[in-house]
Amino acid sequence: MMIPTSLHRSWGCLLCVIAALGWPLPTGKAQGTDRIKGIAYQSYVEGTYADRSQDDILDFVSSTGADWISFNTPFIYDSETGLIAARRGTTDFDGLPTALVRAKARHLKTALYVFVQTPTFGSLYADTTRPRDTDDFFRQFGNLLSGYADLAQRENVDLLILGNEMNAISGPAFREQWVGIIRMVRSRYAGMITYNAIPPYHLSNPTLSDVSSAVSFWDELDYLGFSVWPRLSNREIPTREEAERGWTTNVWTGSNYLQNLKAWSRLTGKPVVFVEIGYPSVNGAAINPGHSPAGKGVPNPELQAMLYDVMFSQLSKETGSWFAGMFLWSVDTWNQRLTPGYYTGGYRAVDFSFAEKQARDVVRQWFSGVHGRSIWPTSAASQRKP
Repeated sequence: MMIPTSLHRSWGCLLCVIAALGWPLPTGKAQGTDRIKGIAYQSYVEGTYADRSQDDILDFVSSTGADWISFNTPFIYDSETGLIAARRGTTDFDGLPTALVRAKARHLKTALYVFVQTPTFGSLYADTTRPRDTDDFFRQFGNLLSGYADLAQRENVDLLILGNEMNAISGPAFREQWVGIIRMVRSRYAGMITYNAIPPYHLSNPTLSDVSSAVSFWDELDYLGFSVWPRLSNREIPTREEAERGWTTNVWTGSNYLQNLKAWSRLTGKPVVFVEIGYPSVNGAAINPGHSPAGKGVPNPELQAMLYDVMFSQLSKETGSWFAGMFLWSVDTWNQRLTPGYYTGGYRAVDFSFAEKQARDVVRQWFSGVHGRSIWPTSAASQRKP
């Protein structure tokens, strides 16, 4: 799927007009009311979102106690051509309507995660990844988001996530373009919206200036969205105590990681959603949780399960009205029926998926409240405020 080109020349001007009109700011009508227990669901094979073979994965998501699912089908931005386009053989935008209907049949709330990568699977995070022609990039990105907004409105999607980890183009210099895009999306889609950023792990006691310099348009959104991949240890196989200290004593600053995120919520008045959080099942997962092993490394599903349990446990000590929920990263459109042995050997043995691994039971216990486990306080009186 290529991005439609008919609006490319007019899109930049349209953004300026939309921003100048001063269209109403978001009302935040549902801020803090949802508790999202979600799982991210990626397409790795074009056509599989609409394939009946995916019933097994959707049933698995539902069986964990999850009540939300986010759909991520990646597009690429190629700096050589300057184009946003589908990733050949992978992007499955056309299958999303069928997948959304099937998810809702399982009583799952739905999110669409607009995901743009480089051809080498990176994000537009570093300054070196910034598009040479940012105006043209935003014209194309606006076209992509308009298609997602129309789909989300038509299929009654609950949350739209407008991009991933684009730190190279999310600061104050690009606020006008983002405000125009966001207000265009709101003119087409009535649901909640957020954006997914990488928080600055090196900061202790963040300020409002820190918040706005990283992402200049939080005020236009309903939630703060973050990729949450903190280093928990410098050892390949840490003890549980070491992993716990990784949350309470940030390896860069010595500060409490979750309390820093809580501060961002307090500074902006917006609840936080973890758009991405999870662990691969491989030695070293605590060192760089967000790094995909790509089929390499020593499988360690026990470590993955322990890191999930530590994350839930530490989060349960800090949650309150500041925390709206999470999407666990992730399951995908491979499954046991399509690829026998995929979960016990090769690529999947060390990757993020926790289907058919010990972490599955950990997730189920925390999402379903087994043995009294709960991510959020169980009574309103015990809610901690930001």
